[in-house]
Order: sequence, then C-alpha cells, then structure tokens
Amino acid sequence: MISRILWTPSRIDSANYCLFRYYIEYILKKRAQTNTTLVSGNIIHKLNENFWDKLGKPEEIKINKKGKVVSEKKYSSQEQFVNYAAGQWWRAIILDEDMMKKSLKMPDCPEKRQIERRLIKWDEKFQGEKFVVLNRIKATARYLFPFLMNEGPPQFKGEIPYIFRVDGRKFKGRIDSLRIQGELPLVIDYKAGLKPIIKDMKLRFDPQPTCYCLAVSGLVAYFPEYAKLFHLEGEVESLRTGRMRISPLVQFEYWRMTPESPVIKSRTHRTDAQYMELVNMIEGTEADIKNGIIYPERGYKCDYCRVKDVCQKVSENPQQYSAKREMFEFIQAPMFTRTLADEPPVKQKTFRWDKRVKTPKVLTNVS
Repeated sequence: MISRILWTPSRIDSANYCLFRYYIEYILKKRAQTNTTLVSGNIIHKLNENFWDKLGKPEEIKINKKGKVVSEKKYSSQEQFVNYAAGQWWRAIILDEDMMKKSLKMPDCPEKRQIERRLIKWDEKFQGEKFVVLNRIKATARYLFPFLMNEGPPQFKGEIPYIFRVDGRKFKGRIDSLRIQGELPLVIDYKAGLKPIIKDMKLRFDPQPTCYCLAVSGLVAYFPEYAKLFHLEGEVESLRTGRMRISPLVQFEYWRMTPESPVIKSRTHRTDAQYMELVNMIEGTEADIKNGIIYPERGYKCDYCRVKDVCQKVSENPQQYSAKREMFEFIQAPMFTRTLADEPPVKQKTFRWDKRVKTPKVLTNVS
C-alpha cells in the first residue's frame, strides 16, 4: 500500500527521537522558536556549501573605503574567511531586529505569529550572548578554512536534492555534499555546534544516513551515468530487481565542526539491515499515531530536545492532543515481517526517481 507521508530526514529524526516530538512537529505543526544554536549552525552549513563559490584569488577581492568586501568573491585567505563568517552572524542579527520591528507594528494574525517564531530566542540570563556566539563562529571558521582547502572542491555543486518512492513510501530531502573518493560515492553530512554528539550507536544505526545512502543507491540503479561514475555497474541489477535496496559500497561520513577542535570525520555505511529497521520504525510510527498511542516520553533526552518548551505546554493539556489525533489519519501499511531473503524477485521498477528533481551535475572531470 502506498503511504501519503513524505518522509524527510528531519521527519525521520523526530520519529526516531521521540514519538511525542514527532506528533508536536508534524501533526500539531508546532515549531520551536529559533535560537542562537540553530542560527549559528545554519551559518556554518552555508559556509561549507558556498565555500568554493566565494573563494577567490587575492586580486579578485575588492574592498571599499569602509572596509567592506564588495566583490563577488569574498575571501582568499583564512583571516578573510573568518571575517566573512562573522559578517554572516551580524547580518542574521540585523535581519532579526528588522523582523522584530515589523512584528510590533502588526495586529495579531497568523503572519505575525509566524514571524515571531522565526525571531531569535535570546537567553535573558546569558549576558553578552551575541559576542559569545560570534567568537564560536569565528573559531569554527578558523578551523574550517584549512580543512576545506585540504579536502579540495567536491565533484558535485552544493546540496543534492532528492525525491523518490521505494516500496510504496516517498522520501524527500537534501544531501549536504556528495563526493567521489576512491572511485566510490561518499555522502557527507555537516554537524556543527559546541560538541556534536556522534557516538557509536548513532554512527552505526542512525536512520538519517540510511535515507541518504538509499537515495544514492537509487541514482545508481536508474541512471547509468552515475553507476559508471561511481564504478557501481555491478550493483545495478540487484538494486533494480529489489534483491538489494542499499549498496554497502556507498560510504557515509559525518563532518563534525566545533569551535574547540579541527574538523573530525566519522565514517560509516549502510546495508539492507538498516533499511529494514527504517521501514519498521516508519510503520510503527504510523500505527501508533493512528491508534492514539501518543504520550510524552520523559527522560534525559528532553534536556536536549528542540521542542521541550512546546512539549511542556502541550502535555499540560491532554485534551488538546487527544482531540487532534482523531482528526489525523494515516494509511496503515502491513507490518514488515519478512526478511529481504524471503522477498520474491520484483520484475517491475520498485524505485522511482521523481522527474521534477534534477539529478546532480558533475563539476569536475572524474577519470
């Protein structure tokens, strides 16, 4: 049976973290207010994504009398890159102040409430928070510049969008970076913050990398040019017939970027075993929501949850979510009980790439 849900990495992460968080974000559609951690993390992501576009030669960097870089290329050295990163932080603050002024002039309406959720939530007890975050961004950028210069430009430009359907489920998302290393595809996911937690269990079983490796395996299965580019022609038949969903040759790597140390790489891969776990988790989430098995899962993880404030307000009024859950209905798929070895060969295409999404373009020649 085909599910109507469009499963994104963020949606999967919420379902995997806590069912009640998933319910708040995707059923009640309540979002946590923007904070400095989220804003600074987005800045670091953009620095990675646009690094090679903004990097230029010294003679390409044009600076006006006020000391502002006015050229298309923004930096050619580590110090200029750090200054550019700091400028992005101040730009975010100015934008936040402008939105605040705009919201104050507006009557109470959905648009105003949407703007207010996008405003940065500052810690009133944290004096000088703007400058502390500024120093963290600058320190991270100082480590990031030599690391990216050493890695070299990627073969694919920017984020890689994907939309596809496999086994009756739709998946959508964006891969932070896709490279070719050792003639094989390498999916990269950026993690920024004070201490991004990438421990053994997350590295081995986190469902988000499973989605990314599934998407790249789909590229290999139905686009011959990518099977050849990634040297995975031998995997095509198994992927097309459904005997295999994820090629174990697709590699995945976290890049942990912190202000306290150089960038740390953590590499792993995914197989059909993790895909089966992802399927079971998705079906379990759909079934629990449909059957009304929704409750706050209190524990130490709540201290790190992005919707903990919203969760507390919602959980104080049980009638709010008990009424809402009756209005929301999933299409419940049969539980996944058979192993992949029990599945008969599938003749038709089980993996369909959405034609609206352009496949990634190669930026450099790969021999």
